[in-house]
Amino acid sequence: MSRIPVPAAANALLPYLCECDRLRCTEILLLTQAEYAEASGGLRRFVVAPGHQVERGRVVHEEARYWAVERRT
Repeated sequence: MSRIPVPAAANALLPYLCECDRLRCTEILLLTQAEYAEASGGLRRFVVAPGHQVERGRVVHEEARYWAVERRT
């Protein structure tokens, strides 16, 4: 018998990989789907672990669990 997949609760914390500039960064961030969608909206926005850097980027939103960074062109 197969199971029908059930979507995660709206407030469930899901794992996302840090999107900083460190090639070997494996930091896991826990965000809700809504937090990730809002923080990483657009082609120049990234979600990183607090304190991690994105070259030519600026922090546009800070939370205890993650930062949203926008890369300048």
